[in-house]
Amino acid sequence: PCSGRTLSNRLAKAAMTESLSDPNDGQPNHRHVRLYRSWSKGCSMVITGNVMVDERYKEAPRNVVLDGRNAQPDLTPFRNWADAIQRDGALGIMQLSHPGRQSPLAVTGLFGPRPVAPSSYKGRVKLPGILGAILGRLLIRSPREMSTMEIKNVVK
Repeated sequence: PCSGRTLSNRLAKAAMTESLSDPNDGQPNHRHVRLYRSWSKGCSMVITGNVMVDERYKEAPRNVVLDGRNAQPDLTPFRNWADAIQRDGALGIMQLSHPGRQSPLAVTGLFGPRPVAPSSYKGRVKLPGILGAILGRLLIRSPREMSTMEIKNVVK
């Protein structure tokens, strides 16, 4: 049982990044509805891709964003997305995400906010191979350690 429900089969769509939202507003759109409608036809549980909880820090430019700092978000696109998942009885689970130190320069920009993480770990993101090592050093900055209040705000 999950959420007091028993799933109709053992098929689940695992979480993954779709990179389908508009990079300017981060809202789920018709592409999400169509894709998730298709996935939910055979799966009894569908886990969404990354839904960022802070628009300043994303894992990819076209991530869906539901920013907890926004007091009055437009939830209509999220309801449409949920309806597409649940139409045939699938259980929908939203994967809430904060990329921490893995928010790349392609998202934050060179002069944008420095990535934040629960600790100021200086290690680099490890990508495979020599080219990966070079790209990891160039494309992902070391994070700034979050304050206790910042961590509480993200979790809230």
